[in-house]
Amino acid sequence: MKNIEEHIDFEVLIDKYLNHNINEDEILMLENWVKEDFSHREQYLKAKHLWILTHTNSYPEFSSHAWKKVEQKTVGAVSFNTAGKKIKTKSRWWSIAAALVLIAVSSFAVQQLFFSSTEVQSHQSVLSINLSDQSLVELSDGAALAYNRKFNKKNREVELKGNAMFHVSKNPDLPFTIKTDLAEVTVLGTVFYIEQTDKKFNVYVEEGRVAVKINGQEERVLTKGRQINYKKTSKTLIQSEIQNENYLSWKTGILVFDETPIEAVAEDIGRQYNVEISIDKNVSRALKLTAKYEQKDLSSVLKLVSESLNVKISRKGNRIKVSQ
Repeated sequence: MKNIEEHIDFEVLIDKYLNHNINEDEILMLENWVKEDFSHREQYLKAKHLWILTHTNSYPEFSSHAWKKVEQKTVGAVSFNTAGKKIKTKSRWWSIAAALVLIAVSSFAVQQLFFSSTEVQSHQSVLSINLSDQSLVELSDGAALAYNRKFNKKNREVELKGNAMFHVSKNPDLPFTIKTDLAEVTVLGTVFYIEQTDKKFNVYVEEGRVAVKINGQEERVLTKGRQINYKKTSKTLIQSEIQNENYLSWKTGILVFDETPIEAVAEDIGRQYNVEISIDKNVSRALKLTAKYEQKDLSSVLKLVSESLNVKISRKGNRIKVSQ
């Protein structure tokens, strides 16, 4: 299947799907592709939102049996939550107003996917999600959470992309499981934080016990005040006491450095502001910073770091470079 999919242009399939020009085999192929990955679902949703904006008169009439089956799975009833107001739209009467709401708000919940799931993504702010089991999830900027509509009935499983803080309600009969591309984290009731990038996967436990299984390795159990750090390149895993409180700076808005090496400073600033920081080879790794930045914007923090360490800092979009 993988070899076949590599030669398929799914943008073309999405277009055929939205314009009612698709056969049953293509419907099945597209459905499986959307189920596979967050990025596939996001690509589909963006294409659909754009399609709605450019077809303002009505949602198209579909007649084929296969198409109606897919419509029941993917359109259905949709619920958006904006500033406490719930807006509901049904079936093919998905209007341009609903599409505009999707674009206007900083985050959205869409219950219309092939997988009969809900996906929520945070944009440029911390997003709090109250789940039906009374658990609370706080997504950092750019993070996404997806879960099946049967959540809290047959299971408590969610999928996570990016970083998030979990406050999990206790239910001994129904463990809470977080699945990522690399790992699986299972708990009964606790408070912990998951941090993941293309280079690392970390878990920090504030309360309770957390079972972590990374990349097929043996399951490790973390307790309050403990952390696990996994480096993807070297595949090394270290379990230790939490020493760096800046792991929650994205939530608190506070960065504290106490004789902190410049590489760790760059990592903490990058985490809080969701940016990528590189340090030139000519910059001494012996440089250390002692400072506290509270509720400051990125430009202010970079200026203060530059002055304190006597280094040059340049910025281009989401990429920041430190040089001598």
